[in-house]
Amino acid sequence: MHCGGRECCGQGCIGPPSRKNRATQDDNCFPQAYVHPSQTLRRYSWHSCFAMRDPKIYFVYIMTNRSKTLYTGITGNLIARVRRHKCGIGSEFTSRYKLDRLVYFERFEDVHNAIEREKEIKRWLRVKKIALIVSGNPAWRDLSAEWFERHSFQPDAEATQRRLSS
Repeated sequence: MHCGGRECCGQGCIGPPSRKNRATQDDNCFPQAYVHPSQTLRRYSWHSCFAMRDPKIYFVYIMTNRSKTLYTGITGNLIARVRRHKCGIGSEFTSRYKLDRLVYFERFEDVHNAIEREKEIKRWLRVKKIALIVSGNPAWRDLSAEWFERHSFQPDAEATQRRLSS
């Protein structure tokens, strides 16, 4: 059973319906005399209690440094990936050249589109990559600068430690 052996809706539905008996299982799970057009999407779900997951988001990004060396990458968690680059553990290339500034990124819901876009940008000449960055970020400012700053109301770990030890 797809609900971990439990009958979560009381209908005793088992697993995702196969194509040949989908209508029969759906009718057992969702007995309805009339289906309004706004409810037709629900008819194709496995189960009335099955929670839908949030769609996965992917990012294609460009990192740089003071001397404007460029690195293009792809990730499913942009904040964590940028943090790793800033700490020098993102990749051998980014740690060697100290690429610590996020200057461009794009968001995708399909991993295949994100991979294709990353490959496309990597094939470009440097001039075209710079034009892409300048089109959205003419000052080349670090788009992640505020992500890792300590808020003024957030306690300082060192000051807290000093107060506790005295």
